[in-house]
Amino acid sequence: MEPENMTLGEMLSDERIAAIAPDAIRDRDLTVEPVWNKTLSQLKTERFFSGEIALGIKRLYKAADTGNWFFPLKECDGEMTGGGFTAEYAHKKIPHICREKSDFFGEDIIKEFLKENRISPIVADKLFLREKIGDLRFDESLSMAEDRMFLFEYLKKSNHIKVVPFGKYHYVMNENSACRKNFDERKFGSLEVSEKISAGINEKYPLLLPYAKSSEMDMKCRVYGEMVYFGVSEKYRDIFLKLKKEIHDFGIFEKFGYSSKKHFLAFVLAKTSPKLYMFLKNDMKLQYR
Repeated sequence: MEPENMTLGEMLSDERIAAIAPDAIRDRDLTVEPVWNKTLSQLKTERFFSGEIALGIKRLYKAADTGNWFFPLKECDGEMTGGGFTAEYAHKKIPHICREKSDFFGEDIIKEFLKENRISPIVADKLFLREKIGDLRFDESLSMAEDRMFLFEYLKKSNHIKVVPFGKYHYVMNENSACRKNFDERKFGSLEVSEKISAGINEKYPLLLPYAKSSEMDMKCRVYGEMVYFGVSEKYRDIFLKLKKEIHDFGIFEKFGYSSKKHFLAFVLAKTSPKLYMFLKNDMKLQYR
């Protein structure tokens, strides 16, 4: 059946279809239950969705329009298959897609996840095995980065994953959204997630702890840079000064040995010039390069 003629519920339960909808759609919030029995054609005229739901419907249409709905099934022989995504801004598209096919096994899966070199920390550009997910769910107590935590817990259960050189997910960047125009305390939730991941690594993969601490520093640089960018360093002075000291004290060589080149350069910039770091990340759109 063609995607245009499938209901939203059918699309999201079809095992062939990559997860391209945002959390608000995948979680099947009861407040939008009437959506599930409608096709894309019917949904095209709806106006009662929240901003997140509307954005999700837009992503579904974009995928259907390109005809790139499905990963080739022959590529999906791992417990997770991912290829990356295309970040779509108003006037440009930036592909964030792996250059070559790779297979990872055992602890190398976790190492690659922490380096974020070929495995992005989001779930929407990946295919997961339903039976491997089991009872695993998003942690609703987290305010940010709950998808990253979910991915970590899933990968701990995995023995083989595959990265492929094509991406089927289109990430439509809403530059007027509240999270990109303002800073609020929810963004500190990403620090909580990175610390939880480091604790989990220390417990199960102690030899990989330097990679986890390096990844944790990436998140601290991001939050620290955004506090500078949005001018809230005085409002959250204690947290700001704590992050500033931690970034200052983290060694250059310590970071270099356990990070991708992109994240190492981002760390050096955040450490020496947070304003330039945020200019390149936000204004020049280098985050997904």
